[in-house]
Amino acid sequence: MSIYDKIAEIQMELLDVEFETKRGFHGEYMNLPVLTCKILPLCYKHKLFYYFTADDTHLILKIIDRETGEVLSPAPHVRLPELSKDRNVEGGNYTYMKRYLLMDTFQVIAESFDPEDTKDGLPPQKKNDAGSAKTSTTSKKEEVTELNMGELVLQAKEKLEKKGVSEKEITYKALKNTILHMKNWKVSERRCILNYFKEKEASK
Repeated sequence: MSIYDKIAEIQMELLDVEFETKRGFHGEYMNLPVLTCKILPLCYKHKLFYYFTADDTHLILKIIDRETGEVLSPAPHVRLPELSKDRNVEGGNYTYMKRYLLMDTFQVIAESFDPEDTKDGLPPQKKNDAGSAKTSTTSKKEEVTELNMGELVLQAKEKLEKKGVSEKEITYKALKNTILHMKNWKVSERRCILNYFKEKEASK
């Protein structure tokens, strides 16, 4: 089994895992220890090892297959922010980026969102109890069939363009990750989204 297959297995296992959240300044979030305690045992189980490193411009998540020595390439990475004179701010930036890389690589979606994308910093589901109640009354089959992937892809593309992502960088992976972080999808909906992009990537 390749390193990519192992990561895919871990992603699917994490779909059914519940992650505890903490209340922060901007809203609820999953902290790094919670993510690590859920992801690390699964990596060990699938004989993967990961660690964080950095170069002059990016923080990098290195993932290595302990059985074969295969290294995930390209390695997940995120651009480093400008240096701050405040050590607390500097440490917080690195923690945020580590959380982002782990959540993005292993597709941790449950109760995850970008607080800066909402006006009050709260997850969309917690701002609209009526909407949540309505979706809970629909069947899993209806939830999946009601997903308009074409519309979701357009919304994700627009969101990426607003963030300054170039046309070349708007890949299937970037679109998939953006859609998965748009809201707190149910497990069946997440599987629908993942399967859609799996078929797209396979047909390239």
